[in-house]
Amino acid sequence: MKKCILFLFLCGIAITASIAYTAQDRIIARVNEDIITLSELEERLRPVVSKYENSFEGEELLQRLAKAEEYWLNQLIENKLILQEATRKGIEAPEEEVKERLDKITADFDSELQFKLFLQSQGLHLQQLKQTIEENIKINKATAHIRQKAQYKISPTDTLNYYNEHLDEFREEPQIRASHILIRFKDNESESLKLIQSIEKEIKNGGDFAALAQQHSDGPHAKEGGDLGFFSRGQHMPEIDEAAFSLNVGELSSIIKSRLGYHLIVVKQKKKERVKPFAEVQDSIENTILRNEAKQLWDKWIVSLKEKSFIVTYDLH
Repeated sequence: MKKCILFLFLCGIAITASIAYTAQDRIIARVNEDIITLSELEERLRPVVSKYENSFEGEELLQRLAKAEEYWLNQLIENKLILQEATRKGIEAPEEEVKERLDKITADFDSELQFKLFLQSQGLHLQQLKQTIEENIKINKATAHIRQKAQYKISPTDTLNYYNEHLDEFREEPQIRASHILIRFKDNESESLKLIQSIEKEIKNGGDFAALAQQHSDGPHAKEGGDLGFFSRGQHMPEIDEAAFSLNVGELSSIIKSRLGYHLIVVKQKKKERVKPFAEVQDSIENTILRNEAKQLWDKWIVSLKEKSFIVTYDLH
């Protein structure tokens, strides 16, 4: 579900920021009986600040940071509301569930030392991580009714109607599957040309294209015998596209010259343009409708929580 973002610090983004979030800790919002502090907001903002500082500067950086502050403060407020709702409903996060999730996280590390070093690098303590896991469990349980309602509201008719109304989303362009040999330009370009010409001659005399690609090709798919898999127009260099889509199945191209070197292409299969059949995309459509329906229910539920709550925010700066 959107807006329940609790494991941001586990996504692998380094939490390092040089921008001046150094004000003395203070209350920046009240949500019924709970408070939100500046340090809580800073914790969510650190990876965002680091990312933005590497991409923007000046006024644009300040504007993006202001939007990030607003967004993450709203997330913290909504999380407080959901946790309060969980408390009212008597929802708990049993210790064994917390331990199970913690074990799954630690299992991704090669050793306990590596895990501890990771926590240290993120400025976290084990107890903070456990608390976040506990809150995440409570929020998932408190919002389960939204997922359930969304599922109940989806019917087979809805799925089929979506398919018929969005056929362009399921249209596939013509595709081909081809294999490729690249001989990059060496110090002496004529040597590269001689090599590709000898490979071309060997193929025309019955040589195995895949074996020759493995032996000679400088392309990234040499180990796979030069197999490029299926691709549509525009996914490769114009010279490759033009040659590949003009060939028949089993036909070998003439030698192609590009900025990288000399190429040979052989087409293995062709797929005509088509609209994917309903059965092939049904699950994907159901997931799309479910997400859309859940978002509407979520937004309505959050609004109802806010309307019956005491929420006040203070100036951040």
